[in-house]
Amino acid sequence: MDIATIESEFMRPLQSGWLNKIEVSSSSKDRKAWKEAGDECMMFYSQTANAMWNPALGRKFWKGMNSPKFKIAINKAFELVAVSGPNLFWEVPHRTVESKRPLQVPPELFGQDPQSQQMFQQVQMMQMQEESRDKSIAFLMDRWLNYTPRE
Repeated sequence: MDIATIESEFMRPLQSGWLNKIEVSSSSKDRKAWKEAGDECMMFYSQTANAMWNPALGRKFWKGMNSPKFKIAINKAFELVAVSGPNLFWEVPHRTVESKRPLQVPPELFGQDPQSQQMFQQVQMMQMQEESRDKSIAFLMDRWLNYTPRE
């Protein structure tokens, strides 16, 4: 047997356990009720205001309810996203971008022999290069994000 097969067989009980839990949760009646409520919310959020009076959606979400003669829909969720969201975004005074914190590797991890010390120095050099690159990217993103809202 090769290493990949051994590793996959080692994780098989964990995988089977998680797949079983997912299957049980997706077939439960609580999940079904939650999914229906989520679908209804997404209908209000992602479709036009007139979608509320679509007969197919009415049969799905409002069972046993007759369609009224006077139809109106006020889609506040859409208004919040389309109108209020950009206005709030405009008011952000300043955005700060910081680079990732470098991983601090202790020298004891590499041992005391000269070859290990040389490897430790190489790892430090690679980290310094990555840190320099990350700081440059963060600087450019900071400038870009603070330039674009007003343009």
